[in-house]
Amino acid sequence: MASDWLRFRGPNGSGVSADAAPPIEWSNDKNVAWKIDLPGPGSSCPIVVGGKVILTCWTGYGLSTEDPGDQANLKRMVLCYDRETGEELWTAEADAKLPEDKYEGMFAQHGYASHTPTSDGENVYVYFGRTGALAYNLDGEKLWQTDCGDGFGMSDWGSAASPVVVDDVLVCAATAESSALIGLDKKTGEELWRYGEDGWNGCWGTPIVVEVDGRKELVYSAPEKLIALDPATGKLLWHCVGSESNSITASVVANDGVVYFIGNRGASLAVKAGGEGDVTDTHIVWRENLQGSIPSPIYHEGRLYGVGRGGMLCFDAANGDRVYQARLNMPGAPAGPPAEEANNDGERRRGGRGGRGGAGFRNMSYASPVIAGDYLYQIGRGGDGHVVKLGDEFNEVATNVLTDGGDFSATPALVDGAMYLRSSKHLYCIRAAGESDGVVCHKDALTKSDGQRAIRGGLVLEPSPKALKSNMRLGPVATNHHTGGPAGTLAPPNQAPPHALRFPAPNLAHELPSPLAPSSKASANVQYMTVDINEVNDVADLDHYGRVWEQALAVTPAANFFQSLDWLRLSWPCFPRWQRLRALVSSSGDPWVVPFCVREERFKVGPLRLLTFPLNDWAGEFAPLGSDPATALRRGLEHAFATPRDWDLIDLRWTDEDFLPAAVEAFTSVGVRPQVEVRMERPV
Repeated sequence: MASDWLRFRGPNGSGVSADAAPPIEWSNDKNVAWKIDLPGPGSSCPIVVGGKVILTCWTGYGLSTEDPGDQANLKRMVLCYDRETGEELWTAEADAKLPEDKYEGMFAQHGYASHTPTSDGENVYVYFGRTGALAYNLDGEKLWQTDCGDGFGMSDWGSAASPVVVDDVLVCAATAESSALIGLDKKTGEELWRYGEDGWNGCWGTPIVVEVDGRKELVYSAPEKLIALDPATGKLLWHCVGSESNSITASVVANDGVVYFIGNRGASLAVKAGGEGDVTDTHIVWRENLQGSIPSPIYHEGRLYGVGRGGMLCFDAANGDRVYQARLNMPGAPAGPPAEEANNDGERRRGGRGGRGGAGFRNMSYASPVIAGDYLYQIGRGGDGHVVKLGDEFNEVATNVLTDGGDFSATPALVDGAMYLRSSKHLYCIRAAGESDGVVCHKDALTKSDGQRAIRGGLVLEPSPKALKSNMRLGPVATNHHTGGPAGTLAPPNQAPPHALRFPAPNLAHELPSPLAPSSKASANVQYMTVDINEVNDVADLDHYGRVWEQALAVTPAANFFQSLDWLRLSWPCFPRWQRLRALVSSSGDPWVVPFCVREERFKVGPLRLLTFPLNDWAGEFAPLGSDPATALRRGLEHAFATPRDWDLIDLRWTDEDFLPAAVEAFTSVGVRPQVEVRMERPV
């Protein structure tokens, strides 16, 4: 499931996505595809299963340290949202097993929903400490619940380790509750095995699976040792000396049969998996006094990266030698050169979500780093998002900030072109303008096309039989990438490649305070009119013009289903939310329609707002409709120049080469010399 993120830190806990490409810049009003108000706080990380984003939170108690309330009202919740739109799909509640930790002190740093869910692609599994392990199907129906103990974590710091699925076994790190790892039958919740020792209640790491010579090993960092168990039976396979601390916060990572651990109090090491018994003298590759912090390390191309308080650490994975240590650029604080003192120079604040309790640092990170492509992403608790170019020299290419008044302690999930990030208050989908993850949102309208595939893993789609119109000519849909991002185009067999006309709108680049903001003179749905032209800014309002649209489509040369109002209604919910409709409709004389939209895309010079046709990976191929499309386009351009307010650039694309001269004439007639771009892209 290459396009899923099924557990804490994704594929086997590595934190690395092989095919994701999220943006490197974002803010409250930039590259946020959607933002959801969560019903309660939490520190668990989101996971992505197919078209669903799943995470947890708690409600009813512990929302303020000043007045936490009555524990009898505490509930844990599992939340499921549509990955593409953010729509809530279902929620499930679990009553808490009491008594729970009091919401105070260090416990208030993370609360009652810190364990990241996991999934095998068919069901979702959650762990809620003393409330136990629970299984749900992907529709939110509870399958089983199993108690895993009722102990308390070290120093009342609570429970946070996340469950993992290994074949038919769900492994729960019930260290706070039972000082043990527990293997459950994932189908029934029946306990299969447990392994642990006294004193493990100070462990918060999540195990990983390492496979050597066909043998799967469940590797875990325990106090003063690393261990490997048989995940099917819980039998100890090997162990070696590990951290010198009895408090373990970071998880291990592995690459090519070598396991790496960076402790928060020194004693970091690399050890070869696949041994038997005590392998301290035979399998340890290196052991150094490298100091990390709460976040887990990450491996990439021979380098280990870790995060300390305010600092980024890079080590040679072959020998543990330090490559660099550098201070991250903290928002509102001066950025400094690489510094040995980067661990302890943060601004001290009162800890805990309620403002009291354990001490913290504004520039401290609880989230672990993740990697997509050539970039490492690190989220700070204050909402700062650091993007570092991977390599042997520190290069922070972007420092981003989200401000929602919440606590950003969760590690993000990276899938396709998106990053899913949660705070204690909100869930965000960070996605570049003009991008879509390619999740089918209308099963009756879209079906996967046979024998083709799209660039960068996007789906190739065509209308299903239910959506076809007998009098429309249809062609397969391909995905072509143009300047600024992907754009779906209709590409009938043996037809010329897509063409584009582009020109800037004079003196409009800085007219609005933020991209795609509605005009201050009217609401987003206001209809502007110039003589006989109606401007429609909401798909629902197009119902009043359905007859005109059908009449214009019927007389349009070489019209097809993808230009119909039915297709626009079906496909519009799949378009990014930063795309706004701007359809121009005229019923005077010969009816015509120009289905413009306004959306933001990124160019080398930065983000620009385009007046364009609504097309993207959803195969929306729109163009002027009417018996004379060139005249319709000319009238539409005249209207656009007469009512400018929120676009910087006109960018029109289509596949009909014969229309190019007429389009050029239309542009010229309104006093604009267009830049013609012919895209000779290799067929998909």
